[in-house]
Parts: sequence; C-alpha cells; structure tokens
Amino acid sequence: MRKLLLLASVCFFGHASMYSQLECSDCPLEFSATLPSYDVQCEDDLPATCEEYLIDNGIASLTADTDCGNSLLFISGSSVANSPFNDDVLLTLADQSQVPALDNPTGYQSIMTYENVNGTWVTIDGSGLSNYDYRGATTTRSGANWIDEWDMVNALKFVLVYVTLDGTVLTSTYYLEAGSAPNAPAESFYYADASAHDVYCTTLSSYSQADGGSTISTECEGSTAKRNSALADGYYDAQDGALRVYGLMDAGIADSDYFVEDPSDPLSFVHTPNSNTARLTGTLYCRDNVNQILTLDAIFDNEENAADWLAQSTSNQLLVANDPNESGSALCTIDADAVSVFNLAEGSHVVGSGDLSGVLALSHMPTSYNRRFQLGDGVNFHNCNYGLGGWFSYAGYMNGQVVSGVNSGDIVIDLDNCVQNTVECEEYAEFVFTSLDLD
Repeated sequence: MRKLLLLASVCFFGHASMYSQLECSDCPLEFSATLPSYDVQCEDDLPATCEEYLIDNGIASLTADTDCGNSLLFISGSSVANSPFNDDVLLTLADQSQVPALDNPTGYQSIMTYENVNGTWVTIDGSGLSNYDYRGATTTRSGANWIDEWDMVNALKFVLVYVTLDGTVLTSTYYLEAGSAPNAPAESFYYADASAHDVYCTTLSSYSQADGGSTISTECEGSTAKRNSALADGYYDAQDGALRVYGLMDAGIADSDYFVEDPSDPLSFVHTPNSNTARLTGTLYCRDNVNQILTLDAIFDNEENAADWLAQSTSNQLLVANDPNESGSALCTIDADAVSVFNLAEGSHVVGSGDLSGVLALSHMPTSYNRRFQLGDGVNFHNCNYGLGGWFSYAGYMNGQVVSGVNSGDIVIDLDNCVQNTVECEEYAEFVFTSLDLD
C-alpha cells in the first residue's frame, strides 16, 4: 500500500522554471532562444501555457538546431500508380561520383518513412539496406506492403542512413510534398533544413485558485512492479520490469527487453493535478546486463478521472491484472472513481548510456487512445499495488541501428513513499521543453 505524507510550507512568491533535454551527439541540439527561469510578484503574472511563456519572453518561434547539415544522399524521387493499392514511391540514391564520401559498397544502412498526421511525424516503415550496394540504385517503397498506411494526401518524410568505411555516419532527410499524389512528379520531392528540429512542451503547474486556497503536487518513488512481493531487492520474476522495450534483445542491442531501477535509486514520479500532468524520470538498467543503461523521461498529460473516461465510450477500457495473491483468475479490485488516466505526451523518450548509445522517442499506444496510462490502486496491469502502467511505441536509433515500426513497450511500476506538497500561497509554473534528434 502507498504511504502518504503531508507537508506544509511557508508562503513565498511563485516562479516559472524550464528544463530541457537534448540528445548528446557529435551534433548537439541547441534551442533557438534562451529560456530563462524567473520569479513573479503575483499569480496572475505566471504564464499558464507554454505559448504564454514564450510570448512573455519575446520568443515568436522556438526550434532546436544543429550545425551538422544534411548529406544530400537522395538524387530524385517520384511516385507511380499501383492500383488498387497506394502509389509506389521510387527514390534514387547517390553514388560515389555524386557524393565522394560514399566509399563503402554496403554503406547504405536503412531508410525510415514517416507520414505527417495532424502535424506529427508517424513512423509507417523502416527498412534495412546493408545487404546490397545501393549506390546509384533506385529503391521502391511499396504502396501495397510498406507504406500502405499512407492516406496518399499527407506529406511523407524519408530518413536515409549511410556509414562510410571509417565509421562516419551520414544522414539525409527528404520529403514528399503533401497533396502531390497520386503520380507525384520529381518536383514534389525536396530537401528541407534538416538541422531544425521540433520542440515539444508540457506544463507542470499548480495554482492556489484551482482548489480554493492551496497548491498541490505529489512526489512518489517509482520501482519495478513485481508479481511476487516476497522477492528481495534485485530479484525479479520473468515478466518483471519497470520499463519493457520489446525488440531490443531480438535486434541484438540489449541482453534483455526488461529494464529495472537501482533499488537504492528509485524513479521519480511527480504529479501536478492542477495542470492534469505528471512526469516520470530516472535511470534504468538492463536486467541481464547492468552496463546497458536507459535514462527515461516520460511526460503524461490530459489527465481524466477514469470513471468519467470510461463513460465516454464503450471502447474505452482499463487494463487490470490478475491478483497475484489470489488463486485462479480473480482480478485486482479497483475503484475507477479513484483512478486517473493520462496520455503519453510528445517528447517522451529514453537515452542510452554505458553500452547503449542513442535515443528512442516514445509515443502513446494505441493511437486510438482507448487504452491510456493508468494511475491508482490495482491498475499498473501487473499486480494490485498503487502504481502506474501503460503502453507505448518507440522509434529512433540505438547502437547504430534504426529501431521503429511495430516496436512496443510498457511502463509498469509501483509507486510508494508518496509525499503530497500542500502550500497555502505558493504558485508555480514549470515548462518542460524537449527536442529529439532522430534524423
């Protein structure tokens, strides 16, 4: 069961603060403007949204940029009708006479295809290329098999990776203009400034007026949810893992798909109900190799009461595990009125360290949102403790490999030692700005 402590604090003026997470690489990202932290005198002066924060600081548009540029590895593109399926997209790749650095006959490693769905780039295909000399060749993205999810209207983005004989990694990003299919001509394909990356922002705030006189935030320690509560620290059942990243072991990237925290250094979960958001951060280690490390930063937004959300549609369902303390198939007993559900926000990610190197962007799964991240007693979908659980998909690069497509994972944790901070006249607004370099 959870432990809840109530803390009170003296009054002082509110503040706004900002954190950023950029992937470390040879081409580090930098924000296009300075993002300051500062104090204000009155609650009304606090920015309530990311947009207000940027406007208050005179920032009309925020991006994250690198100085690395974009290798011009695509020579041309076109699409051809493939009725009754989607158009096939044909992409001609550069050879060494066009790009002298292409000295490796099997240097082309992979090509990723993304579709722009309501302003978000969604992975629809990932293909390996390293088994053939594609220099000067034309490769086809099949509309019947590989890009069949494409609606033939949205823009497409193609990211190509090439590795030279000395190990230098070249990337190239190419686009198909929205609305140009079917039979898109060559002029519908173009390069853009690949050094500019999107920035995501989530507000974590608490206002005294929201609940009639006090601000509230809750901080908990997160740990791997276990089916067998009798297991000592550092011992786990086969399916125990705070972070499960399915597919890493099959790809030869990690020794297991299951990652756990150091028992002496639990994950940190901060919930700010006034802004309907939460954040989970911390360091996790592969269960079978402690040198394979992932640093997690998961942000959750659009919090709703589970009972209200369930009443909105019969397709909405909570995920409830069998009670490990009961025989047979008895489910954990839950109270939907006491459960919160969240979306996994854009910008959530893991970064590899130790024997892992790279970044994976985490996205909510399923995209229908009829399953969501669940916070409460009995809803981590592994045991009946107070905790957090939910599903995600992921895409990015790890140890030089493209990982995307149907890859999925889980966050499954117990939450304990929760401290509720109740402050009578303190307000704050915290803005989490995140940019990821996945090109």
